[in-house]
Amino acid sequence: MIEMKGENLIGVFKDAGAEIVKRLSKHKSVVGALFTGGIVRGFADKYSDVDVMIFLDHEDASVRSSVRLLAGEIDARFSLETDIEVHVLDEYIQQDWGEYLKWDLSNGMVVFDRHGGLSELLKEKLAVAEEEWQLRIAKSMIYISWYCFPEKEHVPSMIDLWSDRGDSASAQYAVVYTLESIVELLYTLNRSFLPAPKWRIYNISQLTWLPKNHVDALRDAMLIREISVEDARRRARALAPIWHEMLNRIHEEFGMDFQVATSLYLGKVLHLPPK
Repeated sequence: MIEMKGENLIGVFKDAGAEIVKRLSKHKSVVGALFTGGIVRGFADKYSDVDVMIFLDHEDASVRSSVRLLAGEIDARFSLETDIEVHVLDEYIQQDWGEYLKWDLSNGMVVFDRHGGLSELLKEKLAVAEEEWQLRIAKSMIYISWYCFPEKEHVPSMIDLWSDRGDSASAQYAVVYTLESIVELLYTLNRSFLPAPKWRIYNISQLTWLPKNHVDALRDAMLIREISVEDARRRARALAPIWHEMLNRIHEEFGMDFQVATSLYLGKVLHLPPK
């Protein structure tokens, strides 16, 4: 992992988070508390917030009032910004959670659990069937093959298409989209939810499996030297080795090739009969 520069205020953040939980857990309606963000990562600086989620067993106006007062106190005492969310647990569990929230919660730290079982409840909610991971992989495979790496040699890529049309900016964007798709696929291959864009590159290093030389490949692919088709092709070549390694991984661990991926994509995404 790349070591973050700047002053790490993690000790102050932990003290502030502990104070928030200590104060709010005195309310009998509070059944759980969860840390997310910098406290869990182990690095928090002047740009970070103290991220705490508080769970209630029923709506309690007194807790929400306490949160408003406590946020001001924490700011004055620790000189930190707070982001304290309050949710009725049963209602919150029933909601549809977005991808970024799922990533936050899957990486969260339960620090208060009045009745026990909060961690297990979150785990059950965040469970993903193997078929869902396979479908995510299939979609990424199809899109990446369309944009940069066609399955068959005689099929043109989007770079070729925009080269013939005379639009080098669109050719470069085809690589940008492919790069984003490869990053997303790396998380999927590790059965991980996708973090918010600002954390995707930094957190890649925490994934269990990664292609060889992925750091150099991604950096070379990010570098745009000029808006030209030739430079778009250079960037695509930088991604090619890790793409092929990812395809091998997909076949070995998930038993998928392009035929399987195409069938899944047609049936589950487009709702069409397989070819």
